[in-house]
Amino acid sequence: MSIEKVTSRLQLPSRIEEVFPSWLPTNGPRLFLKRDDLIHPHISGNKFRKLKHNLMDAVEGGYDRIVTYGGAFSNHLVAVACSTHLLGMRSKGIIRSYGKDLFNPSIALLKNYGMELEIVPPPEYEVLKGRKSKNRDSGTEYFIPEGGTNERALHGIQEMVYEIENHDQEFTHYVLVAGTGGTFAGIIKYAGPGIHKMGISPFKGAITSLPGLSLIESKSFDNWSIVPSCITSRFGGYNQHLVDFISDFHDETDVLLDPIYTAKGMLTIRAMIEEGKIGSKANVLFIHTGGLQGNEGFNKRFGTHLPLQQKS
Repeated sequence: MSIEKVTSRLQLPSRIEEVFPSWLPTNGPRLFLKRDDLIHPHISGNKFRKLKHNLMDAVEGGYDRIVTYGGAFSNHLVAVACSTHLLGMRSKGIIRSYGKDLFNPSIALLKNYGMELEIVPPPEYEVLKGRKSKNRDSGTEYFIPEGGTNERALHGIQEMVYEIENHDQEFTHYVLVAGTGGTFAGIIKYAGPGIHKMGISPFKGAITSLPGLSLIESKSFDNWSIVPSCITSRFGGYNQHLVDFISDFHDETDVLLDPIYTAKGMLTIRAMIEEGKIGSKANVLFIHTGGLQGNEGFNKRFGTHLPLQQKS
């Protein structure tokens, strides 16, 4: 069993490309994308970055099953299920749900990859996901927290930062959508001090901190900020403006976004440019954190027609 069984299937390093949506001012800032969404259809974006060193630990430690946590549409669970399938390991996903939305494309992927599923109501789920690695069952199960956010995840983010810094373009801003905050913590820790690090929160309401920031001494670093999304609808909910934006952005740039994370981030970048919060001389790098497998489930849930991820 070797991690190369996974990495050999991935497109790494992911490319960086400049995009020119119609709303970007002609003499304004430049906008680039780190295309981690193209790493793999189901192990894409920041999910592989955070999983890589956890999977290496599990393989080297002789564990035969990965146990982790997530919601019914979780990109993290899909990435774990696909990775363990390629490795020939068993996996178990503890899913936060009252039993709704369990017949969706993401759950179908988990089953196709052989992941054992345990459906747990939200109150009990919050207790279960607090398990520490010391609770491993007879030393055979390797626990990865929700979203893959732990100290090992930061090493994968460091590798992504290294890829960016070896690009011939210099950037003034690194921007990404921050869920659990593990990827953002790695960006804060490893990106250069002269770059402004911006984590856009996809959640409703003002977010001033993220769980992943506990992995670093965030007060020891400067030049970073958490920015609320310009979309104020509830997390995972339907917003027609967002849906229209995804289709328009795809038509103009041939880049797919998802409605839970990346589209909110790109819309917020547009709003900040329009409001003058990102200056005309900025070179902005938006880190595309994947999540496109969820578009199909969103379409099924809300009857939308979002473009689906590329199959290559």
